[in-house]
Amino acid sequence: MSIMHSLILVEDRPRWSLPIPPAIMPHSVEQEKIMSREKLKEIADQLVGHCRNGTEEKGLKELYAKDVESIEAITMPGSDSPKTTGVDGIRGKHEWWNNTFEVHSSEVEGPFLHGEDRFSVIFNIDATNKESSERMSMKEVAVYTVSNGKIIREEFYY
Repeated sequence: MSIMHSLILVEDRPRWSLPIPPAIMPHSVEQEKIMSREKLKEIADQLVGHCRNGTEEKGLKELYAKDVESIEAITMPGSDSPKTTGVDGIRGKHEWWNNTFEVHSSEVEGPFLHGEDRFSVIFNIDATNKESSERMSMKEVAVYTVSNGKIIREEFYY
């Protein structure tokens, strides 16, 4: 175990202070950041896996905080705000999507990590609106924020 001393100024002359306990050494902060980034990558990889495998419901149960916020780029039909709160609200969005569109193909790119608490995913979707029969290609970027091991916010850009 290494002990680190800090240099302090006393009467304008350098003096060595008492040892800094290993638990608060600067390198342990870096180790925490690395572990945090590893956990972020694990969560991001799991979410992408659920999206690719069609197991989004399992992803909601395992990866999302109960009070998660979901922010769309625009207010969606049948809603009065682009913001939805809670896992049940996101389930409702998934239900609306599945009832409104027939998906012919989808591709998930990423995840792309940003710092210690965010990642993004790119979705490419070929779908037909069931009511209008209009077929369209869609591309969106989703940005996810993670805290305490759970997704607390998702934002969609399209």
